[in-house]
Amino acid sequence: MIATLELGPRAGHEEELRSWLTGTALPAAADHPGAVAGHLLEGDAGVSTAAKSDEKKLLATPDALVRWVVLVEGIDSAAIEGTCRDLLSAEALARRGATDDVTLGFYRLQLVLGK
Repeated sequence: MIATLELGPRAGHEEELRSWLTGTALPAAADHPGAVAGHLLEGDAGVSTAAKSDEKKLLATPDALVRWVVLVEGIDSAAIEGTCRDLLSAEALARRGATDDVTLGFYRLQLVLGK
């Protein structure tokens, strides 16, 4: 099970939010019951817009660039939902400098094929 939080920092709060996520929130998330790991991914517009594949040329509108994504991995939905609620709520993120347009998603592996 994995949760994704799409978010971005308010102008001038990038380092504050990054430091809190990587130094406090994500280590605490990994120690939360049933959670396994937490990660911060940051979109790079320079790299993303530089890619000129044939597939991108077929798009009517360009792909949207996600600013930042927090990933929280865990053993089940209850553990991940609890971790996000307890440690990574929109209110907690906003207090540390995130914009108020946080989007939370949950994903689960449905099928595994073996050889």
